[in-house]
Amino acid sequence: MMAVLPLTTAVAQGQAQTAGTAAGTAVSVIVAALLGAGITGLLMSLRAKKMQQQYEEKLAGQGKPLSPECQQQPASNVIAALSAGYLSIFSVDLDNDTLLCYRSDEKTEAALRTEDRGPYRKWITEYADRRVAEADRPEFLRFTDPENIRDGLKKERNLVCRYLGLRGGEERYEQLRVVSSRASDPECHEIVMAFSDVDREIRDDLAHKSNLSAGLEESKKAHKTDLSFMSRMSHEIRTPMNAIIGLDTLALNDDTLSEKSRDYLVKIGESAQHLLALINGIMDMSRIESGQMSLRREEFHFTAMLEQINTAVESQCRQKGLSYECHSLSPVDDYYIGDETKLKEVLSQILGNAVKFTEAPGSVVMSVSRTTVYNDLTTLLFRIKDTGIGIDKEQLETIFDAFSQENGRNNRSVGTGLGLTITKNLVEMMDGSINMESEKGVGTEVTITVTLKNCAQRETSENEELIDLHDLYVLVVDDNPNSAKYTKSVLDKVGIRADMCFSGLDAIHMIDIQHGKRQPYHLVLMDCNMPEMDGLEATERIKSKYGNEITVIILTAYNWDYIAEEAKRVGVDSFLVKPIFPTNVVQEFERIARRNHITKARERGKAELAGRRILLAEDIELNAEILMDILSMEEIQADHAENGSEAVEMFQKSAPGFYSAILMDVRMPVMDGLEATKAIRALNREDAKTIPIIALTANAIDEDVKYSLQAGMNAHLTKPVDSDHLFQLMGELIMDANP
Repeated sequence: MMAVLPLTTAVAQGQAQTAGTAAGTAVSVIVAALLGAGITGLLMSLRAKKMQQQYEEKLAGQGKPLSPECQQQPASNVIAALSAGYLSIFSVDLDNDTLLCYRSDEKTEAALRTEDRGPYRKWITEYADRRVAEADRPEFLRFTDPENIRDGLKKERNLVCRYLGLRGGEERYEQLRVVSSRASDPECHEIVMAFSDVDREIRDDLAHKSNLSAGLEESKKAHKTDLSFMSRMSHEIRTPMNAIIGLDTLALNDDTLSEKSRDYLVKIGESAQHLLALINGIMDMSRIESGQMSLRREEFHFTAMLEQINTAVESQCRQKGLSYECHSLSPVDDYYIGDETKLKEVLSQILGNAVKFTEAPGSVVMSVSRTTVYNDLTTLLFRIKDTGIGIDKEQLETIFDAFSQENGRNNRSVGTGLGLTITKNLVEMMDGSINMESEKGVGTEVTITVTLKNCAQRETSENEELIDLHDLYVLVVDDNPNSAKYTKSVLDKVGIRADMCFSGLDAIHMIDIQHGKRQPYHLVLMDCNMPEMDGLEATERIKSKYGNEITVIILTAYNWDYIAEEAKRVGVDSFLVKPIFPTNVVQEFERIARRNHITKARERGKAELAGRRILLAEDIELNAEILMDILSMEEIQADHAENGSEAVEMFQKSAPGFYSAILMDVRMPVMDGLEATKAIRALNREDAKTIPIIALTANAIDEDVKYSLQAGMNAHLTKPVDSDHLFQLMGELIMDANP
C-alpha cells in the first residue's frame, strides 16, 4: 500500500535542529500521513499511544530528561512498524520536482537508497521503464503525473494504482499508494508515495473471480440445458399430440361413423385436450420461473376484448342454465397498451372456473372499474363473483400453489392444477395482484388488479374497420400433411378460405403465383421446423419480396422464446403453438389486424387512368377491338400490335414514358408474349424495367402464371377479363411504377 512522508521542513530549511526535535517532527508527520491514509489501522494507533505513554511515565519517574538517543528510539520503532508493510516509501515535493527516499527495497532498488534525493520526474520515468510491465506502463505514467496527482487528491484522500511489476526477473503485482502529507494542504504541494507487493492477494482474488466466473458459466450452461431440454420435450410431446388431435378432428368429420365410434373419438379428443393443457401449463411455468415469459406492449381495444369474453362466458352459462352479468362501475377507456392475450387468459381462467364450479340456478357476475390513474398508467380492478360450491378456508392458503386442487370439488371437473398458479404469475407480471375469498357452499369472489399503459383515446374510423375473417385468404405451410390438413380444417370451421402446401419453397412459389393472379394471400401460417428450408428462412424470403403485404404467423411446437429474436429480424408477425384451435386463430388474426391496421377493404393507391396511353399486343383482331372498347370506357388510348415482335419494335421507337402500361397476350405468332416481355425488359432505356406489363391469356393454370412472372410480367389476368379488375390493377401498377 502507499504512505506519505513530508520532509519539506528538514530539506527546505536545512537548519541545524536537535536530534530529538527532528525525530519528533518526522514521527508526527509520518504517523499523521500514514494513519490518515488508513494504512495501519486502529491497533497500530493504540500501540503508538501506549509506547509514548510509557516513555512519558519513565521520564517523570526519573525526574530527568531523556537523552536524544532515548527520545529517538520510540519514534524509530513507530515509523518502522508503520512502514514495515511497504517495499519503499518516498516523500515528493511536487513544486520543486524533488524526491526523498525514506525507505528502500535495497535488494532490488538500485536507483535510490534510504535518504537519497533526486529529481522526481526523471526517477519515476526510469522506474517505469525498468520496473513496470510494458502493458501497464502508460497507465502508470499517467497516474504518477504531478497534475494528475494534484487533481486526484482534491477529490480523494488517497490514490491507488495497481500494476504488473518486474522484480528479480519475474512478474509480480504491485501497488502504489499516494497520499497528501498534510490534510491542510489543499494544493497538494507535498505527497508521500508508498510501494507494496500485493501479488498474492491479487492472484488469490483473480483465482477466486475465475472460479466464480467458471461457476456462473456452468450455471448458465446448466440453465440453458434445462431450457433446451424443456423445449425439446415440448416439441417431442406436442408433435404427436398435434397428430392425435388433428386426426381425431378429421375422423369426426366422417358422416359414416357409428355412434359408438364417434363417442370413442370424442373421448379421445377430450383426453388429448386435457393432456395438451397440462403440457402447456408445465411449459408456461417453466418459462415464468426461468424468466423467459415476456409481455407484449401493444395497443389493444379493451372494450372489444371484454365483449369477446362476455360472448364466450354467456354461451357457457346459457348451456348450464346460469345467469351472467358484466358491469362497468366506472368509466374505462376503449384502448390501452398492454398484453391483450395474457389479460384475456387471466380473465378467462377465473371466469371459466366460476362457470365450471357453479350449478343451476346460479349466477356469475363480473364488474370492471378504474381505481387509479397515475401519469400514463391506469390500474383496473376486476371482481368475479359466483354462487358456486365454494372452497374451504384451509384450502384458500394454497389455492395458487402449483398442482394444488380443492379436494371437495367435483373430480370430473378438475383441471391440471396449474391454471391458478400461472394466472397469479401473469397478474404479477402486469404489476397487479389477485386475491380470492370463498365460503363452502356459498360461493367465491376473486379480485384482480392489473396496470396498463394509457393510449390516446380514439374511435374506430371507417377506414380502420377490421378485416372480415371471411374475406381472408390464408396459406398453410407444413411438411406434415396430416398437420396441414388439420390446420386447414380449423380455418374452414371459422369460414376462412385456405390453401396448403408442404415446404417453404412451395410456399414461395404459391405466393408468387397468387400475387401474379392479383389474388394474394393475406396471411401465411408457417410451420417453423421443416427440411431443406425452415419457416424462418422462408419468411425472410417472403418478407423481402412482399414486405407487410403478407402477414406471417409461425406455427411451432417449440418454446418460441428461443427463436424470437431471429423471428423478429426476418419479419415474423406472431406465433401460435401447435395444435391450433379456431378461437386461437381468430383472436390472433384480429390482434394482428388491429396492430398492423389491416383494413377490410385493403385497397391500395390507384393512379388516374384517363388520358393514359397503353400498348396492346393481341394477335386476334376481334379480341383487340373488344379490349380497346373496354379501355375507352376509362378514356384510355391504346395502340395495337399484332404480335410480340411488333410490340417490342413499337415500344422501342416510342419516347420514354410514352406508354403507361403494356397489355400482353401470351400466345402469339412470330414472337410470343413471354419472349416479347424478356426483350422489352432487356432494352437499354430507363422505363424498360419499370413499365407495368400485364399478361392477358386464356391459360389459367399455375404453371402459366409462373412462366409469365419469370419472364418479367407484373401480373397475369385470365381471359375473359373483368373490366373493373383490369382498371383496378392497371391503376395500382402504374402508381407503383411512378411513386
